[in-house]
Amino acid sequence: MTELLACRDLTAGYGDAHAIRNVNIEVAAGEVVALLGPNGAGKTTTLLSLTGVLPIASGEVAWLGAPASGSLHQRARQGLAYVSEGRSVFQRLTVRQNLAIARDGDAERAIEVFPELRKLLGRRAGLLSGGEQQMLTLARALTRPTRLLVADELSLGLAPRTVGRLLQTVRQMADGGMGVLLVEQHVNRVLDIADRVYVLRQGTIQFAGTAKEARGRMHEIRGMYLSGAPSNG
Repeated sequence: MTELLACRDLTAGYGDAHAIRNVNIEVAAGEVVALLGPNGAGKTTTLLSLTGVLPIASGEVAWLGAPASGSLHQRARQGLAYVSEGRSVFQRLTVRQNLAIARDGDAERAIEVFPELRKLLGRRAGLLSGGEQQMLTLARALTRPTRLLVADELSLGLAPRTVGRLLQTVRQMADGGMGVLLVEQHVNRVLDIADRVYVLRQGTIQFAGTAKEARGRMHEIRGMYLSGAPSNG
């Protein structure tokens, strides 16, 4: 498999406070990698550091086989799509206008991914349900040629049926050759679609293995959630 994104001994945080320390993660084309852990473990900090939003304190980040440089905006032109936590639609614009904003985007591709949006194209995004807004957010990220999707809590606050729909789409995109790095709160559901898993606790990787291996150690992993003291990210 072609490695898309990797970090070696990554340390990062805010000011002098290091929320993550010596983190090693890699994501290849065609696989879903889940990043799990309790609140405050450093998951979002890890994503922000990997995508170029947050400067790193030490270590290395590689993107497409070369040392990563430039902003998220620049990496997006090379095929990296980042979906942050929460809804990120333009509330006053219609669904069609939201899709048109994506640089070099293909609205028809978005409709192919989420046919549910076709009947909503003329509706203002702010009038959509939470699940519809998240479909739009993900669809907009996938309208451009995407090599790697990095997503932070896609399913936050959504109904189980919508969660299943979003995760199913993520798996389908990976099966088509895209790489995915996913932070997700629904541990069991994400293990159903993931190939590999990392678990963060207190800013360090405590587990790395396949989804099957993670299922076999669920008692230990859930213990990490219960004992995960808050960190700075």
